Amino acid sequence: MVRIMKYRLSFSFTTILLFALIIALIESGIVFLVTNFLIPKLFKFNAVDLLKLLIVSFSIWACIIIVTKYLICLSNKITYILLRVFFNFLIIFWLFIIVSMDLVNWRFYSLNEFFLSIELIQLTLNDFSQFLLGIMQTAFLILIIYLILALGSAIFIFWFLKRNRKKESKPAISLVFIISLLVILFLIIRKTEIHPLLSFFKTPRFNGSSFTYEIDESILVRKDKKQELPEHLPDSPVIVIMIESMRYDLINIEPCPISFMKSLIDQSYLFSKSYAASSHSDYADLSLWYSKYPLRSSKRTKYKKNSHFRKTSIFQVFKNLNYETAYISSHNEKWGSMINWLDVPEIDFFYHSEDYNKKTWYNKDDKKGLASLIKNKIATAGKIEDSETLRIAKDWIANLSDSKSFFLGMNLQNTHFNYLIPEGGEEPFQPSIIDFPMIYYSWSEEKVEHVKNRYFNAFYNLDMLINDFVDFLKKEGIWDNCYFIIIGDNGEAFYEHGFGNHSGPMYDESVRTFTLIKPLKDFITYPVENPINHIDILPAVLDLMNIPIPNSFQGISPFKTDLKRIIYLHANAIVHQDGIIDWPWKLLINYQPAKEAELYNLEIDPLEKRNLFNSCEKKANELFDKLMNWRNTQLVYYRKPQYHLIFEPPKIN
Repeated sequence: MVRIMKYRLSFSFTTILLFALIIALIESGIVFLVTNFLIPKLFKFNAVDLLKLLIVSFSIWACIIIVTKYLICLSNKITYILLRVFFNFLIIFWLFIIVSMDLVNWRFYSLNEFFLSIELIQLTLNDFSQFLLGIMQTAFLILIIYLILALGSAIFIFWFLKRNRKKESKPAISLVFIISLLVILFLIIRKTEIHPLLSFFKTPRFNGSSFTYEIDESILVRKDKKQELPEHLPDSPVIVIMIESMRYDLINIEPCPISFMKSLIDQSYLFSKSYAASSHSDYADLSLWYSKYPLRSSKRTKYKKNSHFRKTSIFQVFKNLNYETAYISSHNEKWGSMINWLDVPEIDFFYHSEDYNKKTWYNKDDKKGLASLIKNKIATAGKIEDSETLRIAKDWIANLSDSKSFFLGMNLQNTHFNYLIPEGGEEPFQPSIIDFPMIYYSWSEEKVEHVKNRYFNAFYNLDMLINDFVDFLKKEGIWDNCYFIIIGDNGEAFYEHGFGNHSGPMYDESVRTFTLIKPLKDFITYPVENPINHIDILPAVLDLMNIPIPNSFQGISPFKTDLKRIIYLHANAIVHQDGIIDWPWKLLINYQPAKEAELYNLEIDPLEKRNLFNSCEKKANELFDKLMNWRNTQLVYYRKPQYHLIFEPPKIN
């Protein structure tokens, strides 16, 4: 028996600590080799960093192994064999999850130089089936290797601790263990990010201006304030097509991958400075349909089915006008629980990928064996190919009793990474061969040209599908009398700032999108140069149709005011970040993975390469105060019942 006060250790406990030290040495050694030799662009761990990593890694693994040893001792006391086997399986599974998280997070760090956060892990787990199938499509072999490594390590650790038996029923607790635990707790409190398993405990500290717990009620509208319907009900169809990852500058590419959609500009209002409310779809998409900012909590927003925060959707607006309504999506709207706010009573016809029972698309570049599973519908990536989605939309329109009074919202996904080229599709942009592992957000920067051309090819083929859909509307006599809206849900990055795809920092390539409204035939249209947020788009449509904008909408029609719109942005996925655009100035405040601020002048520096935060202190402080006022107002409104139960969401410009 160990006597803690005399600092003695049992042989069993000494072995456990040595085992933890060996694991820590292996982990630190691999990190040293990778960061100093295998990936030269990555930040190099110096001697001090490696020593910190070794101490932290030893402390973490010592705790994990001691806890595991206790569980094994408990298992040995179970007399029922089947129950003991099941308990041992749970122990192995616990080790498997830990090792998997360690491996995956180190892999993520090697590609992005920061660790995954717990909130991003939560988002992934909420939609684990779609996430797993997507990874299987894009990196099947890598996934198998990681699973084998994690499972093998878990089984080895379990076997080692199982065979290391002593007469005592449980391992002795020593001062070393207590010190190790204290070190871990200290590092967690200090928000250290030197080890991937600690990053899951890290939550961003908000260092903004002083938090106010009151809102100026003069900017709020009471819920009981009624709005009258227009005397003459509109009878013009409205079609909104939201397109995944549609950058604002696609129209500037030569040859143009969206030549047909570009041709619509002459008969449309083109919004050249149109910004998504967020860089990731689960925030950006619903912000459009509900005309609301996604910031409701300092943590990730959850879309609960019966939430009183849901308020009025654009579908409800038109349903109140006796319109037929539909939402038809290539996406699986369970992602981020968006379905809870999309499959709702005011939508007469809701359709997404899980409702589709025909052939689903598969990644034809997958050479590792999964393609056949997907082709035979054993596994799918959870998306409908857009030509099928548009066909479903055509069928719905064709079967309407009144082709004048309908509202159709759509979500097209062929242009989502890894950029679907339909069977028989054209690929004019070359080179675009994808013969390398392509994991979302973490593909090789050296392959930018290939990946970007594939992106262009996906849009080239989608553009033809949109052209065909418009031809259908013309044949049905709908086109001239309809409002036709095209909008990107967010943008797409190609390593302009060190990362690919979206869901990350809100630079213009990630949040500035192609956006236009084609009104009725007799309208005189023009380019809209003032910046707008996507939450302003549907209020703009209602304004053009002389329909009152619901008080619950936070968006402002750009046709109603000459005031310059201030744009507010919020992301909480791969990064946690707020942003403000007071053209031409743009301020980004990052909370996670690193606390930092970035200020850009978009007129003189449209590529956002020169951070002026330190050199333009007055402007930075001015924008910071506005951004913090917006943030505080949003959070107070959703936290305080005396506001969100009585008043509509605040409008702040």
